[in-house]
Amino acid sequence: MSRSKRTRIDILVNNAGYLGGYQPFERCDAAEWLRILNVNWIGVFEVTRRVLQIMRRARRGCIVNMGSLAGKEGLPNLALYSAASAGVIAFTKALSREICDAGIRINCVAPGPVDTALIRGLGTDVVDDMVAASPLGRLGTVHEVAGVVLWLCSGASTFSTGAVFDASGGRARY
Repeated sequence: MSRSKRTRIDILVNNAGYLGGYQPFERCDAAEWLRILNVNWIGVFEVTRRVLQIMRRARRGCIVNMGSLAGKEGLPNLALYSAASAGVIAFTKALSREICDAGIRINCVAPGPVDTALIRGLGTDVVDDMVAASPLGRLGTVHEVAGVVLWLCSGASTFSTGAVFDASGGRARY
């Protein structure tokens, strides 16, 4: 690319995630904790830091961080994942206040259990409990969560920044 052309990034969706084991906190080892933190939290920081420089030069952009209902409510046997997701939520809120003057919006989507291999890998009993806890009586779909992300990246949500949007089937308590 020649120097006369400028790189432009309009949208960043931070969507990497690692659940870790579904187990009591006392059974988690330090290596597991570091992997969960690196993928779910530090990865968001690093990618955002690099992309934000480009968005600032353009004085525009939209960032959507994928968090989790676990980060809002804390889930038993997923304490480490819950903590990392809570960090993403707090990071979103804090950074939105720093960058709103630059024409950049940042929001977070906090899905509840979504029908993916990640969730199915927790086992039938755990998935059945998740479905039973859902007022809609089912897991979400990737298309439903993607719809929220698409809306956040569209011109229809230009007054939203620093917000956390649930996609939890009514499971979120606040």
